[in-house]
Amino acid sequence: MKRIAAALVVGVALSGCAAPVNKLRGDPSIHKEVAHLDAAPATVYRNVVTAARECWNGMAFLYPLQIDKEFFPDTSEGEVTMYFNDLGDRFVQGDVQIKPAAAGTDITYFSRRGSNFPFGDWARGSKECPSD
Repeated sequence: MKRIAAALVVGVALSGCAAPVNKLRGDPSIHKEVAHLDAAPATVYRNVVTAARECWNGMAFLYPLQIDKEFFPDTSEGEVTMYFNDLGDRFVQGDVQIKPAAAGTDITYFSRRGSNFPFGDWARGSKECPSD
């Protein structure tokens, strides 16, 4: 019940926030973090997608929740985007970019929910969902 109430509040607050991913990335008020992980890009991608599916599923009932994900094995790059979908308008909530780096993977993540959304923890293998 607590999740439903929180999701309703978030949904109402976001009713005027439709924005594509590139606008999310360019907004200086959006929470942004960069991290380097020792794991392979495919592992980091799989970790983020698995946790996002588990946590994002059922977080709101006002708008359908969706996850777009892509991984390109030839370049070892990937992206995971989470958003509400309201009659075709995308209310992007978070975006994770995954790129290979020397001895591991670099990730950059953007979140409308500030540091409350644990993208970095998910990339490291945590399956813990945000509490709000």
